[in-house]
Amino acid sequence: MPTPEADVLEIVPNQIDVPSLGRFWRTLSDNRYLLWQLAVREFLGPFRGSFLGALWAWIYPMVLLTVYAFVFSFVFKMRWGGPTTGGFSGYALVLFASFIPFNFLSTVLQRSTSIIVSQGNLVSKVVFPLEILPASVVLSALLQMAVTTAILLVAAPLLIGSSPLGFAFAVPVLVLHVFFTTGLAFFLTSLSVFVRDIGNLVGIALQVLFFLTPITYPESAFPTRFRWVVDLNTLATVVRLWREAILFGKMPDGASLGGFAVVAVAVFAVGYWWFHRTRKAFIEVL
Repeated sequence: MPTPEADVLEIVPNQIDVPSLGRFWRTLSDNRYLLWQLAVREFLGPFRGSFLGALWAWIYPMVLLTVYAFVFSFVFKMRWGGPTTGGFSGYALVLFASFIPFNFLSTVLQRSTSIIVSQGNLVSKVVFPLEILPASVVLSALLQMAVTTAILLVAAPLLIGSSPLGFAFAVPVLVLHVFFTTGLAFFLTSLSVFVRDIGNLVGIALQVLFFLTPITYPESAFPTRFRWVVDLNTLATVVRLWREAILFGKMPDGASLGGFAVVAVAVFAVGYWWFHRTRKAFIEVL
């Protein structure tokens, strides 16, 4: 006959087995070598077997920025405002800077919809920390984001005379964006195991999100009666705060940054909770 003490021992682990930021951080810390190896493999995957290897991670954005600068400054002669140097307008840099947070989000979300299925051999291992898989996707995207941001920090002072110190104001925006994106990654990683069509839906949603976010146009160009679309679009806030800080050295306003912080923490908490709640069923479904 089980004793009351035995019942307590059975109940307590279930009560304390709840997701938390501390638990997540300990998992990453305890498995940091594995996390780094998976992230690097994810980052280098598209370049594996190529002659230049990881140099392509630098070449592609530099070529892209050069094309932007020529086409939008000298062909279309588009202006965003701000300084103009030697016929070069700031539009190309604003566009390049705006793409950075969007591409980070897009890369993470699209890869998250297939990471569990593609790594089924790891999921089947009982002792494998599943949180590492979506986290490695985020870290891999951060590596690419670091490359493009470094190029921007070098190009912006040369082309429009902005100070690279503006990146200091962009750091809190970046940290919150990572939390926000990681929460979505956890949710989609889990959901994609049960709904295999989620990858196609995410692709469509990202296309819609791109055009509803002031990336290629300023927020002032959005029709006034539909302004609420931009106000509800968290990515629009991220893009605006990011480019204003990193290009023009403007400190993020407290209201926008505070509101984004609340959303980012909430999305991370819900996403991680959902992942933790459903992870035990992954093996059965796969």
